Amino acid sequence: MSRYISDEALRRAAAELAEARLAAQPSPEECGHEFSPAFQRAMEKLLQKGKRKAVWRRVASIAASLLLVLAIGGGIVLAVSPEARAAVVNWLREQYENSIIYRFWGGGETSEFPTYRVGWLPDGCNLVDETIEDGLCVATYGPSVEDTRVVFHYGDFETIGSMTIFDDDISSAQRLTINGMPGEYIPFEDGSGGDLIWIDEGREITFSISSVLDKDTTIRIAESVTETGGIQGFASGSPACRFGWLPEGYELLQEIEGPPYVALYQSVNGSNQVIFSFGTFEEMKNMVISGDDISNREELTIQGAHGEYIPDEDGQGGDLVWIDEKREIAFAISSSLDKDTMIKIAENILQK
Repeated sequence: MSRYISDEALRRAAAELAEARLAAQPSPEECGHEFSPAFQRAMEKLLQKGKRKAVWRRVASIAASLLLVLAIGGGIVLAVSPEARAAVVNWLREQYENSIIYRFWGGGETSEFPTYRVGWLPDGCNLVDETIEDGLCVATYGPSVEDTRVVFHYGDFETIGSMTIFDDDISSAQRLTINGMPGEYIPFEDGSGGDLIWIDEGREITFSISSVLDKDTTIRIAESVTETGGIQGFASGSPACRFGWLPEGYELLQEIEGPPYVALYQSVNGSNQVIFSFGTFEEMKNMVISGDDISNREELTIQGAHGEYIPDEDGQGGDLVWIDEKREIAFAISSSLDKDTMIKIAENILQK
């Protein structure tokens, strides 16, 4: 059985206990004691130290008051000067013996969160997993989930809040810039790669790549990151999908958000191109395949969807078309690459 005791009853009991304990103590006259000279000298030093602390507390109080005045004055400047407001720091880097901590403060503005994608990856790095939420994206690349080689991560300041880098060779951290933005590369202690961080201060977005690849390759990946108009780089009016794999040496040359969406990729030496397009049936209704060897077209399936490959008449590549009947989406790849390579590109397209 529980028993309730009111706060007033507890206060009365505490007062009665205090009176009883005081009554049991001897009177001051009965407590006469002569302290030794050494004890008295020690007490005097202690009292003097306390006085010095009191003086320093007053000095600190005066300094704090001055800082407050300066802060208020600065606030007035910030209120009337856009240039001063722009100079306010919205992120902070803290370095310790074994870690680096980034802290971010968002401005609280409710603007649409931009989306980005990696424009270049070395051969063997395919998109194997991706998580997209409000204000945050994490994408992993590699031959498989078990063999992840690159993790690309970005988010707005308010969502991320802080980011800690540890177990890296902090002493070898290198400051740099990525597409004009301040950044830092911190190698792993075992030399098997590192972490690359860069910050868009104006848009309050931080990016990071954690990779087992060498520094130069990681920087090249970072410099290929571009902003796009839809979810992870695809037309906002269409379902989200993207290349998970391309042969090494291909980079995005041009992109049309559409609808329909069209992207042109070109090899570094300019000898080959890949044109990828997709859209709803209504958006792709005018798609025409011409100049191909129609008699040698080959039916196949791409990710379980019906499709066909039509080689060019000159034998230099062809067109690959497949249709998602359930979602009413049509896809097409036109390229001078061989059929097997084009099919591999199509099979590695990630859809959301």
